[in-house]
Amino acid sequence: MMKKYAIYLILLSTVFIHIQAGFAAPLGGDFKLTNMAGQTIALSDYRGQVVILNFGFLSCPDVCPTTLAELKQVVHALSVEQQQRLQVLFITVDPERDTAEQLKTYLQHFNPHFMGLRGSVGEVRQVCQQYGTDFRHVPLADNVTEYRVEHASQLFLINPEGQLVRLIPYGTPSAVIVQYIQTLLAQPNLP
Repeated sequence: MMKKYAIYLILLSTVFIHIQAGFAAPLGGDFKLTNMAGQTIALSDYRGQVVILNFGFLSCPDVCPTTLAELKQVVHALSVEQQQRLQVLFITVDPERDTAEQLKTYLQHFNPHFMGLRGSVGEVRQVCQQYGTDFRHVPLADNVTEYRVEHASQLFLINPEGQLVRLIPYGTPSAVIVQYIQTLLAQPNLP
């Protein structure tokens, strides 16, 4: 168990190293992936909304379902108007196993408005790199065709202008996330 969390911390630290190193390109930015209906979706399609970006996979035993359950609580804590101005995007880091239909079925258990996105492994890795994170598929020792997926567990909070404004560490209380969202939605001059 400690080894798994150590891996998450290592992957999360890549984000902070990226920030501290002062790379010229800021984290974040627009991207295009495919939604659960097979349509190409860009982050810019959600301009005017607060977006919470979450990288995960459907067979994740603990972190992903816990995070999605927490995001369900976050949405329920918002007013109806605020809910309409928030979009949760779940990008699978296991697109070879997570089909569009499976994403739809899985996410509906948490909230029917959560949007699942997928692409090729290369496309998903490119989006991860834009956001200063990564994932890896680790083969299981006893089976060459099966693998587990390791990925960072933070959330990415994107303002209505499409800019990454906050990294939210795994385990942040839902009340704190609600406050972050409400602060963004209360800012003047929103589109």
